[in-house]
Amino acid sequence: MKLESKRHIIKFYVLVAFVFLIFNAIGALLINVFFNEEERAKGDKTYFLSAMGILFVMFAFYTVYQYLKNTPKIIVEKNRIFFNKEMFNINDIRFINLACKIPFKFIGRYPMEGFYIEFKNGKEKFVYDDMYSNIWKIKDYLKQVVEDKKEYKPIKTQEINPSQVENEHFAYYSNFQLLGFSGITHFGFILFLIYMSFINDNINGNYFIIILILVFFLFHSWLSHHYGISKNHLIIKNFNLPFIFITKVYKLDDIEEIVFETHQKRPNGLRVITKNFQSKLFYGASLYDNTWRELKKDLRKKGIKVRDECIDYEY
Repeated sequence: MKLESKRHIIKFYVLVAFVFLIFNAIGALLINVFFNEEERAKGDKTYFLSAMGILFVMFAFYTVYQYLKNTPKIIVEKNRIFFNKEMFNINDIRFINLACKIPFKFIGRYPMEGFYIEFKNGKEKFVYDDMYSNIWKIKDYLKQVVEDKKEYKPIKTQEINPSQVENEHFAYYSNFQLLGFSGITHFGFILFLIYMSFINDNINGNYFIIILILVFFLFHSWLSHHYGISKNHLIIKNFNLPFIFITKVYKLDDIEEIVFETHQKRPNGLRVITKNFQSKLFYGASLYDNTWRELKKDLRKKGIKVRDECIDYEY
């Protein structure tokens, strides 16, 4: 049996490539000022811009280096675990926490969902969920073999079509979008763009405005979910895109843990972690703190573990 991690296509490869290209492009433009004779005649300003350009290029390469360092290839095989070429015996694990926030080392340190391993020789390993597309398989293995001390058997969670729960009664936890700061700012800006399209006579300009409206609408929709609980299921719906393929349904018995979390300037969100450690985050930008508290209370009544990292900071 061999388990091998795969880096996430969007959250790792696309993100790193985007940052690398953008910062190299900005750096090249600034450095180019130094080779422009007219700009060079301006003196110290030229040297300052070229120095900034070098810093941008250095940051681009630093980003690639740091992300590669923080996201090693992980392989589990024959009771051994490899981090790139570094090998450890599974039996040498002293402590493991498979669902927690750990510091992501970049410019500073900021918390990301992942897991932490400490080995008997004092070595520590931090693994970040979002950087991989299948890290849940390795977490599931470590849970069964290291924590539960049993033979590994992959756990399968039941994929539920929303149409299967149409007749169930759900208690929903939501608030009106336009009464919240996120909804007011996003839809206010969209209304401003619509107004600009009416007073703008340039057709190409209006095409650009329409694209901006679509982008802001989809971005706000990505941040806007609400949640429902029935006797047996948790349902997550999107406010602005209530199509069947947007809706996600979880069987309560398949949920290992719920996490209330936030990231820097983003709104609060609900992360679902299943028994086999598959994990997905759904932002709920419009929910008030009291609504989150009510949801937390009712989830706990259902026997679901809730880790609150953003409302009342309960772990």
